Amino acid sequence: MTHQCPKCGKAPTKAHPFVDGFCTTCYFEQHPLIALRRSPEPRICPRCNAYFLKRQWVHQMNQTNEEHFQELIHALLDPLLAPSQPASFEVHLHELPEGPLSKLKELSVEIIAHANDFTYTEQKDIAIPVSFTLCNQCQQTAGGYFEAVLQIRSATGKIAPERIDQIVEFVNQRLLAQNLPSSTLKLSETRGGFDIKCTSGRICRFLAKNLAEQFGLTQKVATKVVGRTRDGKNLQRDTYSLRFPLIQVGDMIAYKENPFLVTGLRNGRYILTNVESSHRESLSPKELSEIDVEFLNDEIQTFQVISVEGDVVQLMSHEDYSLYDIPRPNREMIIGSLVSAIEWKNRIVLIAEDEDWAVEKGSE
Repeated sequence: MTHQCPKCGKAPTKAHPFVDGFCTTCYFEQHPLIALRRSPEPRICPRCNAYFLKRQWVHQMNQTNEEHFQELIHALLDPLLAPSQPASFEVHLHELPEGPLSKLKELSVEIIAHANDFTYTEQKDIAIPVSFTLCNQCQQTAGGYFEAVLQIRSATGKIAPERIDQIVEFVNQRLLAQNLPSSTLKLSETRGGFDIKCTSGRICRFLAKNLAEQFGLTQKVATKVVGRTRDGKNLQRDTYSLRFPLIQVGDMIAYKENPFLVTGLRNGRYILTNVESSHRESLSPKELSEIDVEFLNDEIQTFQVISVEGDVVQLMSHEDYSLYDIPRPNREMIIGSLVSAIEWKNRIVLIAEDEDWAVEKGSE
């Protein structure tokens, strides 16, 4: 006697064996592969798109919205799926609607299940309702609460707009590299510079260190008590004061009784190059700020080589056509060519030709 499915009467085949006495179709109708233990409840921050999972907010700033929510539904559904038989699952997010995500009501998801031991596939579309709530960092920003402040100032009393743009872009890049939303910060321009308020003291320390190294800033930290917790502990706020030295890349200064050009910034230290010998020295921002500065920027002039005779070169100033005799330098001097020099301490100092200088000037 041939065994038959008690529900539909089908007989088993090699390709479609019975499951617990039933054909695969009837069995999986009663015991579906796609069954959720409970309804998923995604919480999404409308400001930064972070989602709440396993008691913490997850930020993925280096992903597109679709990639971000695809990861979310996988993380939500994987622990909730309870198949009646061992199975593998594919979870696909249908296209997100256009417009602000805060208007998103639900996530439309397709689930495809493949039974591991039987030739059976199951597909199901579900709609997952979405609730929006601000993440911890965005709540702090919205409430005006900040753990630390970055104060960026210039010794000249004003920071150029293009420099501000560079700093803001750098800060956003560092946040992105750390997978943090820009909503953790609040930037405001002030007299002589601008402030960056940070919801996290850890982020503030990280940014202060990176900004000081990237832009050659001096750094000081001050701590202030701003309140008390319910259990009587002091609430403290750190203020990181970052300042541009008076001397910047591109300035020519008198240093150690010689004219030096500030030619670059490497690893948070300024590179000074002797304009005569091309000898280089590096100074920290603090060391640079302590120099009794004498600027020579306005002393740079253009001279034309008039003659080269023996050990003497004659130059003519393009400003007043005055003639100067100088010792012949250890470099080729071509009659009629133009050279840069400064008139300093009653002598003409040629500025050495070094192609690397131009590179360093652009590598701030």
